[in-house]
Amino acid sequence: MRATLCVATSALVLAGAAAPGTPLRSTPYAPSGNDAEIYAMNANGTNQVNLTNYENEDSYPAWSPDGSKIAFTAFRGEFRNPEIFVMSSDGSDQVNITEDLAEDFDPAWSPDGSRIVFSRSTGAHFHVYVMDADGSNVQQLTDVEYNDAYVTWSPDGKKIAFTRFDEEGSGDVFTRDSAPAWSPDGDRIAFRSFRAARATPRSSRWTQTGAAR
Repeated sequence: MRATLCVATSALVLAGAAAPGTPLRSTPYAPSGNDAEIYAMNANGTNQVNLTNYENEDSYPAWSPDGSKIAFTAFRGEFRNPEIFVMSSDGSDQVNITEDLAEDFDPAWSPDGSRIVFSRSTGAHFHVYVMDADGSNVQQLTDVEYNDAYVTWSPDGKKIAFTRFDEEGSGDVFTRDSAPAWSPDGDRIAFRSFRAARATPRSSRWTQTGAAR
């Protein structure tokens, strides 16, 4: 089961289903196996420009709030592990801001552009991390035996919504909710869902509050 959750930058506020953790590659973060690149275009689809041109995959682009930079995930370096890069909006000045042996994915800028939240794995699971926009001051926000992904800031910068991937022991899936997106006023969250038409969803909403690291 996948559950959409929120984490405040000063405290954890979770709502989801508790179950045994899933394997690492059950997350959406497996490489596609092709030479995916990042493009930019006008809102009407014209003027499509290739911003990256590398032999391995570049993906998960995210504009900075002022539009001057784009953060993205790149499978580069000696070990071809995914890292968070930042480049200028024209594709120049591509800089690896994580540069470690961890697997780093899915960057999202804070509304003021000073911080980036992302998903990182240093072992069996992905967790939510936050860092300054230059890659410094890295802090871990979640630390449970699940995979946390699809991170996104609230418009006021006080909360972070994300998806927690968990698994029912029986394998029966009743709801699959993921990829949250905040409304501009921060009052509502849209999300992707695959729901069995004839199944009755189990009541599995819960809330946990605790200090973030």
